[in-house]
Amino acid sequence: MAAPTSPSLQATTRQWHAKRTTRDHIVPVQCAYVGELSALFSDWRLDFTQLKPGLLQAHGFRTCLGPVLVSMVSFNSSLLCRIEPRREFISILVPGMRSHGLSMAGQDFASGQCVVIDDNADAEIVSRGRLDGAVIAVSRTAWTEMWNSSLTAVNSEVLLKDPGMRRTEILTNCIAWIFDALRTYPEAAQSTDLQGCMSDLVLRSLGGMLGEFSPAPDGSRREYSNRRIAVERARRFIHENLPNPIRLSELCAHAHTQARSLEYGFHEVLGISPVSYIKALRLNRIHHLLLSRLSADRTITEIALDCGFWHLSQFAADYRKFFGESPSSARRRSYEQ
Repeated sequence: MAAPTSPSLQATTRQWHAKRTTRDHIVPVQCAYVGELSALFSDWRLDFTQLKPGLLQAHGFRTCLGPVLVSMVSFNSSLLCRIEPRREFISILVPGMRSHGLSMAGQDFASGQCVVIDDNADAEIVSRGRLDGAVIAVSRTAWTEMWNSSLTAVNSEVLLKDPGMRRTEILTNCIAWIFDALRTYPEAAQSTDLQGCMSDLVLRSLGGMLGEFSPAPDGSRREYSNRRIAVERARRFIHENLPNPIRLSELCAHAHTQARSLEYGFHEVLGISPVSYIKALRLNRIHHLLLSRLSADRTITEIALDCGFWHLSQFAADYRKFFGESPSSARRRSYEQ
């Protein structure tokens, strides 16, 4: 399967294996609602917000290989993914070759690029269409043991790297093979030694991919333009005032920019207008509350009003168009879970 792991890495794998529970074995990702997708990755600290109408189609797998967490996912919708890495873990997002319309801080991904995120940082990735690929989280201990600290330059940073298509494809093929092996031979998930071989294989593929990376084109560490800074100001104001009416003129005043510039900036960073972003956040918030048992004693009307919708018939139409089901259907589904 792979070259034997180093004694130190095998010891680390055994330590992590001792902490595992049965739920840590291979977990399928198969859902049609953004709230369910976020729940599937809550322990990974991945949170998803749907940005445009349309029924979500998400599928894939995730598993724990000792100190290495691995997932392969594919979805068809325009999503905002917020990644807050687990403490003492370094996260790597590797888009697949079929992904398109992917950006971070308004900077589009090119084929063969990936993101490395330190555990003291966080990142927001926007997909404007299909996204498939891998998300990997590596404990800092395993990271330094494998490479003798040669790749520990990651320090409170989010780095866009450009290892090239060949190296990223080798890594994603490696992970696809691991999931195929785990599905075919489920006993492999129970074996510490086999887990060690698999985690070692992922780490070595990562080393091959990141060992000779070059800076991303146009400078991945460039400062935000004034337009993108204005977008972040506007987003903070939106999040703080989401239940209240928000006028575009008021938003521009808080962002210190003109409406045309703010509109352009939102499309550059998120792929949608400020008004569409506000509606998407409100709908996602209602979707989350309708599926939460903590809101079971509240009516749909109360939830909609509290989230900033005042035209209730328009809200119901917007919700159905956005998520492919009525609010009442979502509420019934929450009772059945």
